[in-house]
Amino acid sequence: MFHIQRHESILLQLDKNPNMARLLHNDKSSPKFNTLEELLAHPDPDPFGIRSQFEQFLTARVPYPILLIRNDVMQHLDGLEKLESIIYDIIGKRYDLVSLYNKEYTTKYPLEVVDNVKLRDEFRERYSKLDQFFKAQPLIRLVMPHDAKAKDR
Repeated sequence: MFHIQRHESILLQLDKNPNMARLLHNDKSSPKFNTLEELLAHPDPDPFGIRSQFEQFLTARVPYPILLIRNDVMQHLDGLEKLESIIYDIIGKRYDLVSLYNKEYTTKYPLEVVDNVKLRDEFRERYSKLDQFFKAQPLIRLVMPHDAKAKDR
């Protein structure tokens, strides 16, 4: 399962693991970011490679299904119902996900915690396309084994 998060998760990684770009690229020569300033000074618009990783998930030819879930699925009753159905179809066990509908959802690292308004605006501008890309994805997407095409549910 791959959880599609919004761009604010990048801020969380800066705080928790400045080596995340290296880990995501599996390349020790990838840059290390200790601060938001360092990240925004880097010329690559997606130094973590988040979009390319997501696109690789969509085209992966693997022997197991990949379930992609947008982070706001809890705010959509129809999405939770579909997710329940997919899980049951795949593993034959029922989970009561509908009871989670509309629970208070807050991001773990909101952009508003960045005190410097200029940096916050730069970050929004730089990552707004990535954010819109993820917001445009279906709530739930199931990529079936050995199938190069994703199936939206």
